[in-house]
Amino acid sequence: MIKQSKAQILLADNRMQTDIPGIRSWHTLTTNENSTSKSVGDLYLFNEHWLAPAHQMILKVNAAETLLLLPVSGAIEYTDLFNNTTLLAAGQCLQMSATQPNSICIKNPFADTVVSFIQLRLSATTAPFFNVQTYNDVNAYINTLVAVAPPQGDNHFFIAKFNGRAETVHTPTKENTGTFLFVLVGAFEAEGRLLHAGDALALYQTDCIEMEALSNDAIILLIETPLHNAD
Repeated sequence: MIKQSKAQILLADNRMQTDIPGIRSWHTLTTNENSTSKSVGDLYLFNEHWLAPAHQMILKVNAAETLLLLPVSGAIEYTDLFNNTTLLAAGQCLQMSATQPNSICIKNPFADTVVSFIQLRLSATTAPFFNVQTYNDVNAYINTLVAVAPPQGDNHFFIAKFNGRAETVHTPTKENTGTFLFVLVGAFEAEGRLLHAGDALALYQTDCIEMEALSNDAIILLIETPLHNAD
């Protein structure tokens, strides 16, 4: 891979980290005024969270924004103001949007296990909905991008697990689309950039994305999001 497309690298070591008893969070994209990260298309928040056994956290969600929750290890209990309640496990993705502000309780249901999950938010306006999807097992679709959730407008969400040295090329669904990559496990080379676990790469104005796993069982998230004039 030798070509270099317009991009922004967000290194794991540069992420903001917040710690309160029982909760640790890393903020790759955030609205915090002290952060230098910025939104990528409709995607304006991307956090990784760890919850200690039996602990919980509260998320405040604005009206007309879209929230996605993606467990990475273990499972989380979800409850909100609109009487939505579910147990969400690794291999599933929850999406929700409402016309009114929402308060969500996320709890670790285990007494002796730390759980982790990804939280992302989109500024795209959509009709109210609540959806939980079990996506295809990445172990059964090695080296292949798997949709983790239905598209929201022109936003698309994928995950993939790769063997070491396996390669793929992804073509965005539409033109003028940005792509946000986040490495969950292992290491990758994506569009000529080296990425390790916790690193992210925002790509702009590229018609295809070349990726190669540099370690066995490497896992990556890929989010397509429409670009705006300020991106």
